[in-house]
Amino acid sequence: MSKIKEREKVVGLRRKGFSYNQIRRLVNVSKSTLSNWLSGMPLSHDQIQLLRGKNPKRIEKFRETMKRKRIAEENVVFEEVKKQYGSLSRRERILAGLYLYWGEGTKSAPCTVAVANTDPDVLKFFLRWLNEFGVKNNQVSVVLHLYKDMDYDVERVFWSKYLKVPQSCFKKPYIKDSKLSDADYESGAFFSPTLLLNENPLVNLESHNIEAFGPVTTMMPYKTIDEAIEIAKFNCEKYVINQC
Repeated sequence: MSKIKEREKVVGLRRKGFSYNQIRRLVNVSKSTLSNWLSGMPLSHDQIQLLRGKNPKRIEKFRETMKRKRIAEENVVFEEVKKQYGSLSRRERILAGLYLYWGEGTKSAPCTVAVANTDPDVLKFFLRWLNEFGVKNNQVSVVLHLYKDMDYDVERVFWSKYLKVPQSCFKKPYIKDSKLSDADYESGAFFSPTLLLNENPLVNLESHNIEAFGPVTTMMPYKTIDEAIEIAKFNCEKYVINQC
């Protein structure tokens, strides 16, 4: 490519808001040459903001860099703690599991011990905790909460391998109405403000067993104070009863 054509391409890219580094990925010229060619073409304030503050790739790269830095710092602390305290005893593991269940466990279903969490390591520890009581990994049930545009088979294979739980233990998944593909670095992946209605909360128990995150609440009507108390018993930690 001749220098004239290179310069024309560089100028065209600059007018579109490309940075020096972005231009150099597309045109093989030195930074000093770019400075000379583009000396009279500074980026506008909006273009700079797009490159610095609102560029998803740039933000994701920054997040990844900070994540690696955080993990490296955490590993140093973990190694120091490991040297100081050593391995956990069986008693300590059982106590840690009890606290995990206390904070993250599902307590509304009778005769059931369950934990809902998106952290794979939390779930692996919970399985190890169950192992302490003689419960094997092939004796548990797993219910995945997925977005409607996620591939259940792919997710099942991943979690089965990571948790070392047979695929036969995976039950019918809970599919959310929202899409994972709709999530981005600005809006995240959250329920929009939503008001749900469970017309018969003493019969339809899903509202007691499924925890929704975000600005979401479920209306559960009752006729008497006794009914309200029965509803609250499903999970006394979740409800504050108001009488209208």
